[in-house]
Order: sequence, then C-alpha cells, then structure tokens
Amino acid sequence: MAEAARPIQTPVPVSGLRAPQPLNIDSNLAENWRLFKQKWHNYAIITNLPHQARDYQVALFLHTIGDEALKVYNGFKFDTPDAERTIDDIIQKFEIFAVGEINETYERYVFNRRDQLEGESFEAFLTVIRSLVKTCKYCDDCVNSLLRDRIVLGIRDVTTQQILLRERALTFQSLRVFSETECTCTWYWAGKVRLRIDLVILLPGQ
Repeated sequence: MAEAARPIQTPVPVSGLRAPQPLNIDSNLAENWRLFKQKWHNYAIITNLPHQARDYQVALFLHTIGDEALKVYNGFKFDTPDAERTIDDIIQKFEIFAVGEINETYERYVFNRRDQLEGESFEAFLTVIRSLVKTCKYCDDCVNSLLRDRIVLGIRDVTTQQILLRERALTFQSLRVFSETECTCTWYWAGKVRLRIDLVILLPGQ
C-alpha cells in the first residue's frame, strides 16, 4: 500500500539567530558578495523570511548589508519603483555590481597558475581552486574539465600526476577519494588506479 503523502510543513523561525555580517566591499568584492549571498540565503530559509511581507524583507536586507553597501544601493537605478521593489531585484543589482568588478583575464591567470603548495593538503588545494574558478566566468560546461586539468597539472606528487596523465577517460566526477588515516589515503579512479597520496575528501558527484 502506497504511503500517504506528507503535508508540507512551513518551517518555524529560529529565535536568536544572528543575521550575516555586513557586506565588505573594500576588497575581493566578488568573493565577499558570494559568501554574503550564501549566508543570506540560509538565513532567509531558517527565519522563514519568504513568508514575510515584501517591504519587511527589503528593509531587513538593507539593514543587514551595512552602511557602505547601503551607499552602493542608493546609487543603483531600478526599473521598478520603491513600492514594488523585491529582494530579488536588489540582489540582482548587487550581483551585477560585484561581478562587474572582476578582471576576467587576471582571475583566469591566477587560477591557471595555482599549483598545490608544499605541505598543502589536497583538500585545501581543491578548496582554493574551486573558489578561484568561480570568478573566472568560464562556461558552466567547462568548469569540471578545467578543475580536472588544474588538479592534474598542479598536484605536487609526480607519480600520481604521471598515472593520471595516462588515463584517457579521466573526468573530475570519476575521481573518488577515501580517507584511510590522517596522513595516508588512497586514490581510486574507476576501480583501476590505486596509489597512496594525501587526499582526504570525497569529490562531488559521487
């Protein structure tokens, strides 16, 4: 007998939850905006903000972004009047503002020259390059193959690099990493390649 569908429950707001810190626009604007937007999205879900009135949502967002970002907002030109402006309209303007600060050529230069540093774990290396690639404005279909190439070209372990270079069907998604100990791990690729290196995470898509 099929299980009856459960009713959708409206999340209960969490009291005492702090709003995100104000948006820092002084340096590394694109990355700061990305983190702020992610935190704001989570905050909105936890506090059940979408169920509040439009003007309440807008007021809370403008209160949260801080004085300097509010000055930026005051300089935006909108197609919608104040009485109809939504959170999505404002976020879109900030998205354009933040992305517009990116020097695409320079961002790609930094990404493509980033190798694994001496003593740097693979987890830390991967975290850095995944962050760097987000500001390069590569097409979505290209990102995983570029990350794969950056891993192969930038990894410090030469033996590992040579083995990966021989794999003709190597993809970012097909790399599986399983932690064995704090310092020694095993890299599996499609059940064929097995070697010991310092990888301690599970790559996405697996």
